[in-house]
Amino acid sequence: METVQCPVCLGRDGLTCTSMPRKGDSSAYRCQGCGDFSITRTALVNSFNERSARLTDAQRGTLRHRLRLASDTGSPITIESQWIEWFEQNARLVSIRDQANMLISLIGDEMNTSGRPFMLNAAKIAPLIGSVDQAQVQLLVQELTERGLIRSNGQGALPTTDGSRAKNLPLYSLTFDGWDLHETQRKGETAGRFGFVAMKFHDPVLDDLLNNHLKPLVLRALGYELVNMLDLAQAGLIDNIMRTKIKGAAFVLADLTHDNYGAYWEAGYAEGLGKPVIYLCERKKFDAAKTHFDTNHCTTVMWDSEDKTSMDENLISTIKRSLDLG
Repeated sequence: METVQCPVCLGRDGLTCTSMPRKGDSSAYRCQGCGDFSITRTALVNSFNERSARLTDAQRGTLRHRLRLASDTGSPITIESQWIEWFEQNARLVSIRDQANMLISLIGDEMNTSGRPFMLNAAKIAPLIGSVDQAQVQLLVQELTERGLIRSNGQGALPTTDGSRAKNLPLYSLTFDGWDLHETQRKGETAGRFGFVAMKFHDPVLDDLLNNHLKPLVLRALGYELVNMLDLAQAGLIDNIMRTKIKGAAFVLADLTHDNYGAYWEAGYAEGLGKPVIYLCERKKFDAAKTHFDTNHCTTVMWDSEDKTSMDENLISTIKRSLDLG
């Protein structure tokens, strides 16, 4: 193993990266920020060499967030050409609100475990919460401090194992208001202005229904965005991202047309959190076979692939009732 420049974060924020034993035609890396990951030879040449690198700072921030989550949950990603091309077109930076919520969770979880203030290494925190770089983390910390959610507790020495001089890092703890927010996040009681959509991936009819009809309909009628996991440019193990988005959603739409196990699980997770869950199903399928007996008596909005607008009034009024919008 040797120290190299990470092809994703480019060693920004002073983070180091080492090369790992190759995996077939893929180069493997272990980065302090991005975690463990691999890149195929073709993707490395086409998207990550100095002359052809096309990723913006926001895309790099989003990518290393995905890599780090997958690495930390034991499922390192291998970046392939087809996926990185799709990622370039679809990746969206984690919202500032979501970054703030994740930082609150990190501080609270650490304090619950250690009983001590959280040592904040902005360079290493950035990929964990989806920030572009440590400068964005520092701005976020300043905002949370000014809002009275976190407070400074001076500095602490970061332990070293190589005999080098200990590095001092700022210490932070949650205020009582911060603990209140941490608890509501843990219980899924927070609610952003978006709805989470649980559905089968890569079905042409469903994709068209969601992207070209439901998203503009709900945004226009209610001012709420709809997101599903494909909007988050997922790769590798995505459980943490999914749970975070469901916890932060105002409501969940679960399409059960294909009896997709993932959609049932996500709907059940949301029901357990107390989130409003609205079930969707293609009308012919529901008339022929219903959905599982635990859900077929729940509020279900039918849709017709030949007349998508036939569901509009029922769906919008159902969401309004679920959110008590009047």
